[in-house]
Amino acid sequence: WYWRQVAVGNGTGANPSITFPLATNSANALMVGFGKNVTSPGGTQPTGWTEACDSGYGTPAAGLASAFKVQAVDTTTIVYSSAAGNWGMVGIEVWQAGSIPDAEGGYNPKTMVGAGF
Repeated sequence: WYWRQVAVGNGTGANPSITFPLATNSANALMVGFGKNVTSPGGTQPTGWTEACDSGYGTPAAGLASAFKVQAVDTTTIVYSSAAGNWGMVGIEVWQAGSIPDAEGGYNPKTMVGAGF
């Protein structure tokens, strides 16, 4: 897997969100997650997404929610529904298999050394 872009954000208000630097490509997959300093984040993933994790523990109070979408939408902003509270959020766009662009605009994974995982 190779990532195309990453977005991070944090805040204290309701509905955690992140904004990617570029519009996401609908052929790629997206993964997002956010954490809060409460036992359960109580969040709802964006419409059409699949929940991957919704968990937490009590000491210290902490919770995590995550979701993914294969063949995502063309967008820049991802919003999770959740009550107000301190939160941090991260998202990653993963290139569609076999479609990693090289510097010339073609597709050659050898030119992406160090750019993914």
